[in-house]
Amino acid sequence: MADSTDISRGYYANIERGEKTPSVAVAQKISDYLKFDWSMFFKHFNKN
Repeated sequence: MADSTDISRGYYANIERGEKTPSVAVAQKISDYLKFDWSMFFKHFNKN
């Protein structure tokens, strides 16, 4: 996955474990590859 989205394996692993929140650009790369809405990465920030 990391290679396919051009991010480091360590950074991707941190995202998977919930230790890091990806930037919008990285979230878009991952979601494009996996075919889901990139804003799901930031769902926990929405207070509504």
